[in-house]
Amino acid sequence: MRHKTAIWLLLPVLLSLALGPVARSQTQQARGPAALWQEPERAVRIGIASDVPLSLIAKDLSKTSIEVLGAVMVIDLNCGLEVRNDSARFLRGVAVGVVTDEHAPGGKASVAIPSLNVPPDGTTQFDIVLKLVRPFPPNSSHAVNLDLDGALFTNLTFRGPDQFDSRRKLLVWELEAERDRRYFKSLLAVGGPEQLEKAMRASVQRQRQRPRLQATLEQQLRKLLTPTLPSAETARRLQLSQHDLRGSPIEIVSGSAFVAGTRVSSPEMRVKNRSQKPVRYYELGWLVRDGEGTNYAAGLMPAPKGQSRLAPGAEASARSERQFVFGRAGADSFVISGMSGYVRNVEFEDGTVWIPPRSELDVSPFENAAAVSVEEERLSRLFGSRGVSALITELATF
Repeated sequence: MRHKTAIWLLLPVLLSLALGPVARSQTQQARGPAALWQEPERAVRIGIASDVPLSLIAKDLSKTSIEVLGAVMVIDLNCGLEVRNDSARFLRGVAVGVVTDEHAPGGKASVAIPSLNVPPDGTTQFDIVLKLVRPFPPNSSHAVNLDLDGALFTNLTFRGPDQFDSRRKLLVWELEAERDRRYFKSLLAVGGPEQLEKAMRASVQRQRQRPRLQATLEQQLRKLLTPTLPSAETARRLQLSQHDLRGSPIEIVSGSAFVAGTRVSSPEMRVKNRSQKPVRYYELGWLVRDGEGTNYAAGLMPAPKGQSRLAPGAEASARSERQFVFGRAGADSFVISGMSGYVRNVEFEDGTVWIPPRSELDVSPFENAAAVSVEEERLSRLFGSRGVSALITELATF
């Protein structure tokens, strides 16, 4: 099973218009032109830029359904693609950009497929599964445009338009994959299959027992409708502790958030580039601690748009204006007793990327809270279904 990222694109105002009887009446009246747009082969276009060394071998839109409701199109996109690797290097990851309306809110998304190992002239299959809503009729020749935004190959070579920041995302995933494969290979070399099997069983157990939060994101619209969200008057400001990971080029200088009950608002972290290289982009992760001292991964905080670049020695603040409501499955109440932040990854101006070493993430507070990499998930599934011998064979192919 390959990793897939599904992103829901919703246009709430348009969709609300579509649900009334007037809209359905309009749909019946416009049955002729609407019916044409409900054909997936016409509505969906698939393209590969000329500088991407991949070829489209097959596509399957048979599971895609499109419904026209008055002024909107509701598209359940389920597109199967098969591509061939035309390069001389192994294919490690693919990213697909999806555009319904270039200028409409929520009109763009991307899907990434990392952890591939496709040899030259080999093929791979993957699915693009999204729920899309867009205005009708479309103002372009297609309702949905799928374009390969880029592909990552061995030696970390990237090819493609990169309009969706695909290079950085695929590069981070591949560096994490290489890091974790080295770790499991080292266990095999030192302790043999028994040591590797022990580590994989521990990984599977960790993934099953990882404490999870139920997090609800309060969007801007809900802010206007819900008067109980935390504010400076009703919430306490909680200082975030910092985890200084070994080798991190960025230091978290300070951080805080407003907390009221189970709600958190306006988390902010101030960072400093302590390396000698200019930074292009960075991501911060944060953890929430409950009253019993258990840590939970609360999400990530990307660098502020348009302000992600940091010269050596420069400082900046990363802040989210979103509101979060946390809870725990099976618990009557959830108390936030502490929060902390750490650096997840850093991209430098020269295109190189830093990720935390595995040794730093295998200790408290990350050992039980942070999610494992996409590659470790894949390897643990292989181990669970086919055993340690199949895992050893798979590791040998890299």
